[in-house]
Order: sequence, then C-alpha cells, then structure tokens
Amino acid sequence: MREKIHTIGWAFAQTRLLTLAVEHGVFDQLAESPMTEEQLAKAINTESIATGKVVRALCAMELLKRSEDGCFRLTDEMQAAWTSPHPPRSIIMHLQRMYERWIDLDAWIQGDPGYHRERPSGSDRS
Repeated sequence: MREKIHTIGWAFAQTRLLTLAVEHGVFDQLAESPMTEEQLAKAINTESIATGKVVRALCAMELLKRSEDGCFRLTDEMQAAWTSPHPPRSIIMHLQRMYERWIDLDAWIQGDPGYHRERPSGSDRS
C-alpha cells in the first residue's frame, strides 16, 4: 500500500513534466533532431541545468532516451505518437487545464461560493 500511495502522490509531477515539455517545445525539438541538454536549452530558450533535469526525468518516464553521445531523443513509441497526424499535444494540455481547475480543490470542498456550480436537473451531485 505504501508504494501505491507514493505512486499516486507523485502523479502530479509526471503531469506537470509532460505539460512543461509541451509548453516549451521539448518534444517538438527532439522529434526533429536529437540534442544534448545544452543544445535543447538553447533551442527552447531555457536554462541548461534545469533543462537537463527535465529531460532526465522524461527519460525516467520512458518518453525520452539518452544515447551514448549524450544526445536526448524521443523513444520510438513517443516519436511515432508525436509525429502522427494527431499527436498527443492537446491531450497533454487538457491535463494542464484540469490540474489548474483542481489546484484549489480545498476551497471547493469547503464550500467557497466561487466554486458553486448549478447542478443539472435531477442531479444530486455536481
């Protein structure tokens, strides 16, 4: 049970890493060409040490892989998905919008009037 709780508890970090990568063009850049973390940081205008941490985390999530020459690239499965006619970009950004809605869940459960939504007729839950 401890492992399950840990996995659930850290799921937000994976979602945030995904959305951060989309927002900054990590997958777009690496779909075009493998790059080192320094090259990627320059291409997407980010700080290289932080970019390195992000791409290594994406490797741990098995979305990127790092070759022996130090270049990062999309995994074969991610490359196929990202370069398909319908890449998962919109799904990932939907996750970000959901995260933003759920971030103040405490206010909602406490009955904050700003979170009151009319219920559909015949419904006892929103």
